[in-house]
Amino acid sequence: KEYKILLKEINKRLTEKTTSIIESETESEIVKENATKEMETARNVAIQSSNVKKQELAQTIIKEAKKDIKVSTDAIQEAGKGVRKQLKFELDNIANIPNEWLQLDETAIRKWALANKQKIRNSIEKENGIITGIKFYFEQTYVSR
Repeated sequence: KEYKILLKEINKRLTEKTTSIIESETESEIVKENATKEMETARNVAIQSSNVKKQELAQTIIKEAKKDIKVSTDAIQEAGKGVRKQLKFELDNIANIPNEWLQLDETAIRKWALANKQKIRNSIEKENGIITGIKFYFEQTYVSR
């Protein structure tokens, strides 16, 4: 008889412990779900807060840039009061340049002639020009010793 009572007591305690473990697991799952939801909410809040801060920073940068542009524009306008215009030019089309403005680069021609003496001699002997528009020839001069 004692044995049966003891066995019932053990079964009762075992059932309570099993129920307690199941309840603990259920509570644990609920706590885990709640923590996950809270973490997701915190993450979303952080993202929104970050986006707001990014927008605020962008607005601040734009305002500062506009101020800098205004200051630069004012400085340019102020500096322009003492501006002097100077006439400049650049070659547009050499074919349209008046002949009286054209000038030969004699140094470059002499340099080329020294490097091409034999070609020039051959062209003089054959009486044909080696470069169109330039005639090479020998001039004799007397020197005293």
